[in-house]
Amino acid sequence: RVASATALAEARRYAERIDEAASAGQGRELTDKERLSLGLLTLAGRERDIVIERMRARTVSAALLPSLLAQAETLLDRARTGGWSEYQRAAKQTLAFDWKFGFAQFLHRRLHASGPLERLLARRFEMLFVARTVLEELSPFIDSKIVPILGLRVGEVLHEIVDRRQEAVAAGLDALRLQYPLYAESLERRLLRKIALRQEELEYIVLFEDGLIGPELYDNLRRSVDADRKEADRQRRLDLALNARELVGELPLFADLTGEQLTEVTKLLQPLFVIPGEQVIRRGAPGDAVYFVASGALEVSLPGRKVRLGRGDVVGEMALLHGRPRQSDVHAISYCFLLRLDVRAFQGFLAKHPGIRQNIEQVAAERAAANAEAVA
Repeated sequence: RVASATALAEARRYAERIDEAASAGQGRELTDKERLSLGLLTLAGRERDIVIERMRARTVSAALLPSLLAQAETLLDRARTGGWSEYQRAAKQTLAFDWKFGFAQFLHRRLHASGPLERLLARRFEMLFVARTVLEELSPFIDSKIVPILGLRVGEVLHEIVDRRQEAVAAGLDALRLQYPLYAESLERRLLRKIALRQEELEYIVLFEDGLIGPELYDNLRRSVDADRKEADRQRRLDLALNARELVGELPLFADLTGEQLTEVTKLLQPLFVIPGEQVIRRGAPGDAVYFVASGALEVSLPGRKVRLGRGDVVGEMALLHGRPRQSDVHAISYCFLLRLDVRAFQGFLAKHPGIRQNIEQVAAERAAANAEAVA
């Protein structure tokens, strides 16, 4: 933190010195690399200032502030020590899934403990929302403060960097919205409510300082705002929809099962939560399971084209039925909730329910025909 504070102070000193030199028309000409480095330092310093401003305005949840500050400080340090490339690498890391997320996935998959994963996803949601609003403030800052000092070319490069970060944040938000639209809507309303409360609080301060309201009324109004802010800070629960029996009953493949059969299938299925970009099936690997898409979207890479699968679709059934290695790669293109059925449990279940087997074989035949057509 001391190093980060030093770097921020240094960035500000550089900006002040350049400003003075520009005003006085003196000083050596800076190289493009030096200008870009100074621009990145100034930009990273402004990002940290915005986070601090949000903290003072209490428009960001207190639980997020340590992470937001740490990210801003990391960007500042990397810009100072490694320039453009290290800044870009640090920016990507702010959106990466860390070991905590991997551990939460493990708990969810192996122990069916959803709490840690739900909390981390909810936290990621809010982090992305805040990052979006912070980045929106950086673009006008580049034009008003950096371009007049360091030049249009530096401004163009910095705009490109910010634009790429905005695209990455937007992609992360879109993936979450696709899977949890109602939660995304409620979270955005909550963040807007915090901003409105801050504006309301500032208005009360002005009224009090101008003598238009007395101390007692002012204190009552501030307490009301604090109570509303406390409610807005309360994190809503993000439900991963772990009711496997209900999900199985909604899948077209199992639409005709009795209640007893649904219970039997549910006991065989393993809930599987995957993140965008995660590989579900690898081409050439042995077929060890079939996957039912309960929610989200998968992408199957076939020769010459790609096929998207969504809710109610099945993937991996061909390798199980015919004993062949996997014929394609399958990746998640959004957050997905899958139901995994192990090959041995799968074969045992089909032996007991030939009607289901017929449905599966029909899907496999249609998929094989589509693959053959794609190859032709």
